[in-house]
Amino acid sequence: MLRLDYSGVVGHEDKQSVEIDYNVELFNNWLVLQNKLSDSNMFCLGGLIDYKDSSVWLDWQFSFGDFSLTWDNYITCIDWKSGKIVI
Repeated sequence: MLRLDYSGVVGHEDKQSVEIDYNVELFNNWLVLQNKLSDSNMFCLGGLIDYKDSSVWLDWQFSFGDFSLTWDNYITCIDWKSGKIVI
């Protein structure tokens, strides 16, 4: 399930969260800020995306049997605190 949350988005404060269909293009510029294990077989990634001329929070919740998750880019805590960004 992919869900957009408009809470705090200027001009969309009263807009309700909506579920959207999976589209690989959504993930091109997704800033993942949160990851959590919902229960033993549910995982949720959350972060900011630009969607239809607004920045919104995207939650992607999925179930799994077994998986491996990797990132091409990363930043260390020391680099983050010194203001560096990995793109």
